[in-house]
Amino acid sequence: MAALGLGGAVALMSLWGESYINNTFLIHVNVATRSAKFLHLQLHTYAMANLSLLALIGVGLGWSWQSHFKRLVKKRTIGLFPWCALLSFGIFYLSLGRHTENWIVYLYQLFSPFCLLTMAMAATSLYCSAQPLWKQYLVNVLLVINLASVASADSLPKLPSGYQESWQALSQLTANHQRILNSPLLTSLLIQQGKPVYDSGQSEYFVQGVAETTPLNRMLPNRARIIARQNAYITAIEQDIRQQAFDLVVLTQNHSMLVSENYLRQYYEKKRSITAVMPPTPFKGPRTRALDIYEPKPRPPS
Repeated sequence: MAALGLGGAVALMSLWGESYINNTFLIHVNVATRSAKFLHLQLHTYAMANLSLLALIGVGLGWSWQSHFKRLVKKRTIGLFPWCALLSFGIFYLSLGRHTENWIVYLYQLFSPFCLLTMAMAATSLYCSAQPLWKQYLVNVLLVINLASVASADSLPKLPSGYQESWQALSQLTANHQRILNSPLLTSLLIQQGKPVYDSGQSEYFVQGVAETTPLNRMLPNRARIIARQNAYITAIEQDIRQQAFDLVVLTQNHSMLVSENYLRQYYEKKRSITAVMPPTPFKGPRTRALDIYEPKPRPPS
């Protein structure tokens, strides 16, 4: 029954979004690099940034145990939101949190919402008239401390020297062009400027989830369509390059998975490189990426 349920869920999600399973699960399984050290560094950073909030949840659950959660346990359930919090943390700890290219994102995206909702469940007993006034004051103090710690961002790594200058240069460069074949590093910048994004970082790995036949991707009814869609997308980009439809091309140096640089150089010429200073993480420290800037070659006279 469980297998039938899983198969039905996969089929329904594939009908709703034909590449959803591929994008959210199969690519991660096939491509992501993993590290237990990276996982534990994220947990430590998250705990330090949200220590008061986690303490508040613990206090709230402890105080409300007799009144609320004890009744739920007798019914063999602890409520939807606590279960979702446990499930999302389990997914993070066993799989997603070990992916070394996504620093702390999954904790805030998947785990934090259910933590807050779990705290809200216990809030009815935290501020009820039956609780002593000192307990309500303690809750308020913990909330204020948590807000102050998050606002100060003391737990986050400091931006390295040259960070602002490099991204100001890239912002000015992209602001003067309309259609840019981009490095994934420029995704947020182009979205802010309201311009199309051709490689979000996920784009270049789009086909990797189904590139080889496995028991997991056999469940996808549209595997062949996903591969065909990727091939058609690359063909369309190559056609735009041939027609010089992009007025600027910015590629990560020595890392262009969507476009062959040899093919690109037939129609575009490299003008310069800009070093993008990346935000550091406790796992990798300061990082830089070289971005190669290409502009269309002059067209021969007709």
